[in-house]
Amino acid sequence: MPLSPTGIVFDVKETTDAEELRRYLRARYGDLGEFSYWSKGEGLTPVFDITNVTVNKGRALSLLSRYYGVDLDHTIAFGDGFNDVPMFKVATVSVVLGNAADLVKRHATVRLKKTNKEGGVGDYINKFLDNPEKEIAKSKAMALKMRKVSIQEEE
Repeated sequence: MPLSPTGIVFDVKETTDAEELRRYLRARYGDLGEFSYWSKGEGLTPVFDITNVTVNKGRALSLLSRYYGVDLDHTIAFGDGFNDVPMFKVATVSVVLGNAADLVKRHATVRLKKTNKEGGVGDYINKFLDNPEKEIAKSKAMALKMRKVSIQEEE
């Protein structure tokens, strides 16, 4: 089967500011690719990810929900990195973990204090299952509020 690479992943040097690199690449080449990074763990250098603009987790979630016949109102996305932001924009409930950068957190409808290592995902799933309708309604209200703020910022 022939390969069709859609992106590259590489380690960032300790001396490189990953957020500064992401902003630079996005400003200069934003029409050509998606740029994100994530942590391998405390004290370790970040991993940088460059993908084709047509390839992201949001498109994957849309494709999978359509393929399996799952209404997007019944989707939850969990994440902590810039590569999760497109997925947050598609899912009805988008949950960001406490270890995410502030720039990532602002895109999620649910912001957890717990990190991925502290069981944040499991805790939220339990909370969600206790009252799914309430959590979906809260996320929809937050998404509406976030859109209003975004429109005001553009004006």
